[in-house]
Amino acid sequence: MPDKSSYASMSAPGWTIHRITTEFSNYHLSIYSGGRGRSVAALRGNSGDRAIDQADSAPLVGGHLLFDTDPASWVGHSLELGTVRTSAIVAVEPETSDIVVQEVTEAATAVMASGGNRRITVECITGEVEVPRHIVPGDFPYPEDNVIRLESAAHFLGAVCDRTALVDDLERFPDLMERYQVALSECLARVNALGSRANRH
Repeated sequence: MPDKSSYASMSAPGWTIHRITTEFSNYHLSIYSGGRGRSVAALRGNSGDRAIDQADSAPLVGGHLLFDTDPASWVGHSLELGTVRTSAIVAVEPETSDIVVQEVTEAATAVMASGGNRRITVECITGEVEVPRHIVPGDFPYPEDNVIRLESAAHFLGAVCDRTALVDDLERFPDLMERYQVALSECLARVNALGSRANRH
């Protein structure tokens, strides 16, 4: 992973800022063209009630590397950046406000420099780390958003299930074991409730 200090000197002249409008949300997409061919993108905005503030050195749009595409070609495609996948982009415009550009670039730099710990909803990753992407439910209307939440829950439960030695490892951490058991009980109760409702149809 790149040295976090390598982002410390980023300033507005090195950035290109776009206003991105998707079917259900609005974002600022910041693209920084670094030295030696290194580029990084940061996405900032809100999706439903969730703040989005993420960075990625290998973002995709329409399945292609963002840096290799023209902004005009983004319309009609989803943006995949960090752990976010948006709904289809409907408009792309350059950000012309100096005040907004300064605010967005400072925020993007902070996210990258912090390694993603700026707030609990932030995850800063690079192309050197494979992180499964998931769709942001707030970018989709009801009831599809709830199906997406369930799909995401199934993904994360699957990741826990794949840790076959997890229970044995938790024996060394009583506090974590207690939290694990409580969470597991809640998951089972909610899955059973959802299953009962589905079986009525």
